[in-house]
Amino acid sequence: MRAGGGDEIGNLSAARARMLMEEIAEAEHSQTKLSSNQNSMLPLAAADGNIDQFIHLIASRKSLFTRDIAHRTLLHIAACYNHPELVTYIIV
Repeated sequence: MRAGGGDEIGNLSAARARMLMEEIAEAEHSQTKLSSNQNSMLPLAAADGNIDQFIHLIASRKSLFTRDIAHRTLLHIAACYNHPELVTYIIV
């Protein structure tokens, strides 16, 4: 075994792990967009951080308990996509 070989493998593993995480995040976002239930616009609004559309949908009696195709809650989706204003709206 070459000296430093472990570090190269560690760096490769870290890079591969980052790539896999990005692929998973992209797949989850795609699943959110493909959700076809009655309240499918809510997960889209949460993922996009579109608070105006989100508030409009809630006002039209859409359920805050809606989940996307991956069974994530609206709070989970908003938090995953880094939308703190929407997270605050959902919690408060």
